[in-house]
Amino acid sequence: MIYKIAYNNMKKSIKDYAVYFFTVMLGVAVFYVFNAIGSQSAMLKITKSSSDMIKMMTGILSGVSVLVSIVLGFLIVYANSFLIKRRRKEFGVYMILGMSKKKVSYILFIETLLVGLISLGAGLVIGGLLSQLMGLAVAKMFAANMTAYRFTFSFPAMLKTIEYFGIMYLFVMIFNTISISKAQIITLLRKKENQSMKMRNPLLCTMIFIAGAMILGYAYAMVIDYNRLVKLIDATGNTGSGLLIPIGMGMVSTFMIFYSVSSLATQFIKKTKSYWKGLNSFTFKQLSSQIHTMTVSLSIISILLFITITILGTASSMTASLNNSYKENTVADFSYTAWHAKSDFPTVLKKNGFDVNKEFKNYVNVRAYNLSEQEFGYKQLLGSHTKGYEKWTKMLMQWNAMSISDYNKLAKMYHHKQYTLGKNQYMMICDYEPSGRVLNAGLKYKPAITIKGHSLQAAYDHYQTGFIEMSAGYNIGILIVPDHVLTGSDYKQVLAGNYAGKHKQATEDRLMAVLKKSKTTTKNFDYTYSTKIINIQNTVGIGALVTFVGMYIGIVFLITSAAILALKTLSQMIDSTSRYEVLRKMGTEESMMNHSILKQVLVLFIFPLILAIIHSVAGMKFSSVILSSSGFKADIHTTWLVFAALAVIYGGYIFVTYQMSKNICNTSKTTIH
Repeated sequence: MIYKIAYNNMKKSIKDYAVYFFTVMLGVAVFYVFNAIGSQSAMLKITKSSSDMIKMMTGILSGVSVLVSIVLGFLIVYANSFLIKRRRKEFGVYMILGMSKKKVSYILFIETLLVGLISLGAGLVIGGLLSQLMGLAVAKMFAANMTAYRFTFSFPAMLKTIEYFGIMYLFVMIFNTISISKAQIITLLRKKENQSMKMRNPLLCTMIFIAGAMILGYAYAMVIDYNRLVKLIDATGNTGSGLLIPIGMGMVSTFMIFYSVSSLATQFIKKTKSYWKGLNSFTFKQLSSQIHTMTVSLSIISILLFITITILGTASSMTASLNNSYKENTVADFSYTAWHAKSDFPTVLKKNGFDVNKEFKNYVNVRAYNLSEQEFGYKQLLGSHTKGYEKWTKMLMQWNAMSISDYNKLAKMYHHKQYTLGKNQYMMICDYEPSGRVLNAGLKYKPAITIKGHSLQAAYDHYQTGFIEMSAGYNIGILIVPDHVLTGSDYKQVLAGNYAGKHKQATEDRLMAVLKKSKTTTKNFDYTYSTKIINIQNTVGIGALVTFVGMYIGIVFLITSAAILALKTLSQMIDSTSRYEVLRKMGTEESMMNHSILKQVLVLFIFPLILAIIHSVAGMKFSSVILSSSGFKADIHTTWLVFAALAVIYGGYIFVTYQMSKNICNTSKTTIH
């Protein structure tokens, strides 16, 4: 009997479970997809280093899954509480008819189990299909041989998904049991009275809105301006705690905007002619009441959406930056730097069994001289114009200088622009943007400097983009001077070029072995290196890690935001059913009421999204400032991926919420009171 009631209830209430089902299904699909990456990658023919990178990435994603499961667990419990609220009168009737709370809890347990199994199965099917696309994405990222690739279903990922969601459902069932056991019949049957909304003072709301907008604007200014941001961080001892100030201001101003906007919008719309057309007056009053009631919720959801957009946008931007950086900086097969070598670098290698003339297609070997802080630095370039750059002038760094002829040899090898200098001129080469800003602050005055007893004048009023070692955007500055200026033995050697033949990996492995040997056979010899093979592996590995972790967390946050907003909206619809009953008794057409519901759902979903997008513009600008200080070059053009995710997931929740809202209001006349 109990099982039959539970089964019939599930069929009867299937529309009520739509958001719940949609949320669990998406959660299962996303959870499975990101935990199946390891199994998908096992079939690919990839290098050992790529395989190791995928294993590390899989381990990190597994750790992230714990956080994701906690978030989804709370979300499922929250969604379940909505279902109990929706059906409280039904449960109250069961108790009046003599059914014990234990049996009511058991019915709810069976219903939850059935819906959970269906949504789990649907989620695994969708996840299995999407994981094939993820497998293709991984294969493309790691340039894998696809001959062994085939459709596969990851049973380890499936078992892990079932295990984690099984634990979540255990908590849901415990929550249901506690909720029913504490419920009183009179509470379950009592209809919630529509509370009249107290109108907020329009003048006060106007002042709050203006103040909120000003606070928000100031918070934006603090994080998007590089110099202000540096001062803010420096003021708190580089701990980053200073960022809590604009973050706090942003949160408070978001609440202020939501608090005031409903009353302001109502006052404005009342003055328009369209207010009195159709059900517009009813719709706007409903919206005003809903926004008034959901002020805190809408503020939190808007902030969650902002975090989602920023995470997804930053992840895609970082990945694009890594790819662009690889293309811009990996312009030869290798660049090896030898420190403290008394002989020419190629000679050292030949003595240890590696003939560069046979192994390399072409190469150059140049010298970069070391300059002390007293000889050259930011102080010498800035002169008396140090205001705002005090932090930089206090940095102790060893600078490098190179003759113009040596630099042009490298530039030719790297396919970079070549330059000419007068006998008393110098120039700066840089590709690290934060340092470049400081260099330009001094170079615009074309300051004179003295190097090794030679007085030199700046040839350009800004730095030129370039590098001597393939360092992915971390060249803080190289001083380029005429050939006659640099002398002495305090220098490092840079050997750059391209390998001969097709088997470049084998050549590189031999060279690495010789370099290790040279450290033991050559006194004081040390080296650093950057190669195309290693760079592409690192770029792909880090890019994949950033992309997948960012997507994983971002999508879960997006599901959470949309689901909470959907449930809040539906709760408001449940509380407003009596108003639709009145409209129906007055002879209002169903199509007009449905159109009113659609407007309400769209506004409640789009309003926090618009503010979140505005927030994210500043958030992405802040991310670009931080990324540029770490050697990345932000690429906001990749944010189309963010909006694609928003369109699919957020749009899906809008559709489901609208359909459920119609169902709630259209069936209100049959609801038990």
